[in-house]
Amino acid sequence: MQGTKVVWEQKLLVAPVAVRPFHPANTADGVPSVAVVSGPHVFIYRHLKPHMKFTLPPIEVTDDELKIWKDLRAAVSKCRQSAKYDIEESGLALVDEKKDASEKPSLPQDLDIDLYLARLHELRDSGIYLSIKTHDILAGIENPNVVESIILDFLKGDASADSASLQSLETITCLEVLKKTADRKTAASMLVAACESGTVFLVNPSVTGIALKIDLPEGVAPAFMAVSGVFELEYRIFVATRSGKIISIKNGQVMNTRICLDAMPVGLVKIDKLLYLGCMDMKLHCFHFKGKKMHTLVMPSPIVAMEDFSWEPTETLKAMVVGLRNGEIRVYNGRYLVNTLTLKGGHMIYGMCVGSFGREDATMAISTKAGSVIVKILHRDVKLNTKENSTTGPPPEQDIPLNVPKKTRLYIEQTQREREQPVEIHRAFQRDLCKLRLRTIQEYVQVLNASREGHITTVNAAGRGEQAIIKATVQGMGPHFRMAVTLTVKTQGEPLSDKMLLALANTELYRIEVPVVRLPLLVPDLVYSYYFNIKFVGEPGSGLTDAVKLLLLNRTATSSKPEAICVVHLAVSDVDLE
Repeated sequence: MQGTKVVWEQKLLVAPVAVRPFHPANTADGVPSVAVVSGPHVFIYRHLKPHMKFTLPPIEVTDDELKIWKDLRAAVSKCRQSAKYDIEESGLALVDEKKDASEKPSLPQDLDIDLYLARLHELRDSGIYLSIKTHDILAGIENPNVVESIILDFLKGDASADSASLQSLETITCLEVLKKTADRKTAASMLVAACESGTVFLVNPSVTGIALKIDLPEGVAPAFMAVSGVFELEYRIFVATRSGKIISIKNGQVMNTRICLDAMPVGLVKIDKLLYLGCMDMKLHCFHFKGKKMHTLVMPSPIVAMEDFSWEPTETLKAMVVGLRNGEIRVYNGRYLVNTLTLKGGHMIYGMCVGSFGREDATMAISTKAGSVIVKILHRDVKLNTKENSTTGPPPEQDIPLNVPKKTRLYIEQTQREREQPVEIHRAFQRDLCKLRLRTIQEYVQVLNASREGHITTVNAAGRGEQAIIKATVQGMGPHFRMAVTLTVKTQGEPLSDKMLLALANTELYRIEVPVVRLPLLVPDLVYSYYFNIKFVGEPGSGLTDAVKLLLLNRTATSSKPEAICVVHLAVSDVDLE
């Protein structure tokens, strides 16, 4: 177009994917050529005429996929030979060449096709890029006729040409231009094409071959691309994938720096060392090319197009132009809004381009969904707002300190200390936790020992020097206890008789089934064992406890003074779950 007139029009055979002007090698006139890409083809137009066509090399089939297809060919051949041998051995081989010639070929019935389909399905799940024939057979796996026709079509070819028959053409998704020797407008350029298979091709300036091939990580599909630098010095390529990841390439090497987005990207623009990424969630993110996030801006409408804008009179102004679906165009200088333009008539933006047009250096061409083209020209004497004069941005109130409450300030200080000293705080926490566990275990053992061992008191009887020793242990945690009592009599004379063992407890808390045990003749130095069944009858979960006293009494004596006393402290009773 020249002004508002169409100077030249070329009908394309296929739908274009991207259009880029570039300067090929050996052009003394300085007139750029136009590259139009579609599928694997790059169409070059020069001097308003078709000049040449370049096709990217096909995708080579992987060794794993090729092995599966070769195994399938070998299995079909083996099954056919086995079937032919069985017919000849049975004597039923009546040769009818006319019938054989007219019969439609088919796969052997004893061929296990599911085995090879499962191997291909497993290969696809691993993320490896597969050929179109493999995708077709996996897509029609539910239709046996489709699977059989694809396999028979593959078997028609020669076994030596299996690799060539499985090759598939590349599909270009985005195109950019990279200077080769110098960063000048008329310097020789190289086309950079990113393909659906996750491969980036750098085409030489003469558009006759591939200068460099870069393989991206498996499973990524490029959607947008931005380049900067000079090929023979230093250059960078940034690729935005459909999965929301940004991959950086420096001098042909894929860098470890990865940027992950929360939503799928709709645009990618590089300005100096900053990457501007528009996403489907109406957010415009700004990242440093090393991966650090600088800021995020929220748009009032979904982002449709993004372009960078640099104006030579200002030299330092490098702005970002964002086109929104509601017909609004915003110009940002960093994070600050410089200007806003709204299209009249309810036009919806479909595409946008910023650059020189005719004699004007600052021109914006906007294509709308209705099919019209709107051209906006910036006045040459305009004074664009800078950061200080911008009305949008952080308010001045943010420099005024807030009156933070005392508890909030303590919380912030504690949070800051946890961020600065995480290791020391974690070690102190582990030390205090170990001390708490140790103290808990010690108290638990002390309670168990206190409940199982009673305090023994012995009393001499009739001045004869007898000594009765009572020991008791408590079994159970409640509400049912079993008290095991051992009685030992040590004397220097005859045995003891007419004795009884009495268990006394608080009747409000405990009930003893048989509190009195009549003792037989007690022989010295022998151990006598007895058991008392005790039940806690207090309120469950109250935490109350008391002691049980064991008294050794004489049945015939008039005095009620016991000969031995044993006091047993019971533990706190557990709750009866039944």
